[in-house]
Amino acid sequence: EADCVAAIEGEGGAIDQYKEWQEGAIGRNINPNKLMALCMSPSTGVGCLRMDITAPTAATVGDHAVAQVGTVTVTHEVVTE
Repeated sequence: EADCVAAIEGEGGAIDQYKEWQEGAIGRNINPNKLMALCMSPSTGVGCLRMDITAPTAATVGDHAVAQVGTVTVTHEVVTE
């Protein structure tokens, strides 16, 4: 569990990568699917099996605006199969 949390929430993890990507271009629409892809990516070495994103929600950003992600709060639970 600690490895998974670090890969997603830790410095340089999936959340940091998402914020960098989301805020990295003018006019890029807010896309929570990108966050999901990063969290579930096998490139992190570990990842979540399932997730529900309640925020941010998909939104259109103006052609001359940059999306601001702000603070990200994550909750998780360990599920054993």
